[in-house]
Order: sequence, then C-alpha cells, then structure tokens
Amino acid sequence: MRKTRYIFLYATLGFLLGAIFPILSYLICIYLLLPSGESHSIIALHQQFPLLYIIDSAPFVISLSACILWWTYSRIHKSHQKDIQQRNNKLEEVNKNLTQLNSEKESLLKEIHHRVKNNLQIITSLLSLQSGFIEDKATKMLFRYSQYRINSLAMIHDTLYKSSDISKIDFNGYTKKLVAGLIVSMKGNNSNVQLRISIDDVYLNMDTAIPLGLLINEIITNALKYGIRGDDQGVIHIEIKNTRLNHFRMLIGDNGSGFRDDVTFRNPNSLGLMLMHKLSIQLKGSIEKINGTRGTNYMLIFQEIESIY
Repeated sequence: MRKTRYIFLYATLGFLLGAIFPILSYLICIYLLLPSGESHSIIALHQQFPLLYIIDSAPFVISLSACILWWTYSRIHKSHQKDIQQRNNKLEEVNKNLTQLNSEKESLLKEIHHRVKNNLQIITSLLSLQSGFIEDKATKMLFRYSQYRINSLAMIHDTLYKSSDISKIDFNGYTKKLVAGLIVSMKGNNSNVQLRISIDDVYLNMDTAIPLGLLINEIITNALKYGIRGDDQGVIHIEIKNTRLNHFRMLIGDNGSGFRDDVTFRNPNSLGLMLMHKLSIQLKGSIEKINGTRGTNYMLIFQEIESIY
C-alpha cells in the first residue's frame, strides 16, 4: 500500500512537471513563431508545428520515467539497506563476542591476582612458622623483613583483584594501607607514630607499582626500626606529585634520629640501601638522601614503566 502511494505521487509530480513543456511550447508558438492574425486553435498549431505532437507526450514520458527511476532507486536502496543491516548484525555479533571474551579475560586475570596473593600469603606464613624455631634475634628479624617485602607484593595483587580497573592501581589507597600495616606490625596498635600522606591522583600499572611499593616498604621499615626507636613519638611523611606526563617526584622520610650523612647510595652499608638504589634504577629514576634535615629523608624522581602486556 505504501509503495503504491509513492508510485502515484511520483507519477503525479512527473506528469505536472512534464505538462510545463507543452504549455511553454504553445506559448512560444503563439507569441513568437506564429504570424499575427492566424488561428490559435490547437489543430492549427499542430499543423504549423508538427513537433508539438512529440512535445505533447512529455507529461506521460516524464511521469513514466519518474516512476521507473523511483522504482529503480527503491530497489537499490532496499538492497543497500539490507546489506547495511546484515553488516550491522555481524558487527553486533562480533562486539558481543569481544565483550564476552574481554569479560572472561578480566575475570581470569582477577582470579590470577587472587591466587598469587594467596600464594604470597602462604609464603609469609611459612616464613613466620620457620622463624618461630629461630632463637637468634637478628636472624629472626631478617625473616620478619622478608615477610614485609612479600606482603607489599601481595597487597598489590589484592588491590588489583578488588579493583574495577585491573590495569591500574590507586597508589594513594595502596600506600596508606601498606604503611599503616607496617606501623601496626612494628609498633603495635597504640603507637606514637603519625602518618602524613599527600599523594596526587596517581594510578600506576603493576610494573611500576611493584618496585615502588618495595622501595616504600624498605624506607618505612628502616624508619620504624632505626629512626623512630621504641615508643618514641615520630612522624612519617610521604608525598608524591605528578610533575609531568608519566613522571613523578616522591618525598619520603621521618623525623627520627637519622644516620650519618657520609652513608650514601654510593657507599651503602646495608642491604636496604642497595635494594633502594636498584629499585630506583628499575623505575628509570634516581634517589637521593636529603641532608641537613631532621631524621632521614629521601627524594625519588621516577617515571611510569611502560607495561609489556
């Protein structure tokens, strides 16, 4: 019904358009070509100008042509629309499959992070059990510090497992949780240590978060062990600023007793300093001890490591 209505509309428009030609032809013949005083009848005009017989068919020819053109266009358009619809259906199916695969991939990665975190926690538990049979305090503390390092790794995998974005880690939340856990583990729940953290909206990939987390763990562990002794009051501060795209500056330290200025990363006297120096290189940056300040303070310049995944 709709198609018939369109055919009638196009035929009518074609007929009206075609009627213009004979009307203009008659007017031209009467006023320009026909001598004055001669008859203006239709028959006389056709006798004088036989071409008018052909021009008279213009309304029908144009209306028929309009119908044919519309019908041809309609078929081509319908075929084109059908082709587009088929392609859209295929694309929707492909997008649906990709969405499902991506969801399955994210679920699998979350499960992997969860299992890695559980395995790392098992390792820390084994170290804790093993240290229970050790009487030497220095050796026992080595086991304890190894537990802290492993725990910093486990927390990264736990953060990714619980995050909606498995490619980036909210480093502000991670740092607060990591350092607060170290303070409770080494000083107890009622310690006199204050924690001041100021971190921009920093989201780092796992390749960057792991060495940075280990470095922070090492500095804070040393601060709680050597800088803020026993039940002394103290302040631990951490500040991370985004200086430019994927480049950062971290100020970290304490206001404790500190250590000698002549001990630097160039002549380290402990595994901790060596590890901090190696981790800063892994972060494509540099770390320096800030002298002339109370306590032990460091400045780390680093950049986000390009992920290989």
